[in-house]
Amino acid sequence: MARRGPKPRPPIIKLLRGDPSGVRGGCLQGSCPARPEGLDPHEQRAWDRVVPVLAGMGVLAEVDGEALRLYCHACSVSERAWAEVEKDGLMLISITGVPRPHPAAAIAHRADQLRLAILPEFGMTPSSRSRVGVDRAPRDDLAAFLERKKS
Repeated sequence: MARRGPKPRPPIIKLLRGDPSGVRGGCLQGSCPARPEGLDPHEQRAWDRVVPVLAGMGVLAEVDGEALRLYCHACSVSERAWAEVEKDGLMLISITGVPRPHPAAAIAHRADQLRLAILPEFGMTPSSRSRVGVDRAPRDDLAAFLERKKS
């Protein structure tokens, strides 16, 4: 049976929204996971493209490596499948002479669906980012209190 209610928020999202509940010390390392060995060139390009962006957003931790690897693999499958479709065309002629959709188009579509499912987990869609209010300047309660006392 599936769990009810909204998906739990990642600790970084809780902190950005001002809710420290459930965030244990050490959960947010801010360290980037190392690029796994054995990635194909498409996966490496996806990794090199997305990791600096996520690190700059402050949503990346060492433990996120596996989810990133899955995202990069989906990027690779999608790129290679769409390249096949570009080369051969969207429709193929079967042995019987009947046109049918290119099988690589279905593979690319499934890979793109997986990518789309992973994107919000890292705040990489406009709607997932809009749910997080980020203050650009850190809040300094002591400085604000002292300013009020001066006036």
